[in-house]
Amino acid sequence: MFTDTINKCAANAARIARLSANNPLGFWVSSAMAGAYVGLWDHPDFLAR
Repeated sequence: MFTDTINKCAANAARIARLSANNPLGFWVSSAMAGAYVGLWDHPDFLAR
């Protein structure tokens, strides 16, 4: 029932693991950008605009 979803999540996790092993700086930058994106949308002043 959930096999397709689990396989997609596993493939994405493998891609992220390869990125962190092959390009640690790129992984760090992309993680920081994702955190900033989530942080901006969660900040009340940003939503008030």
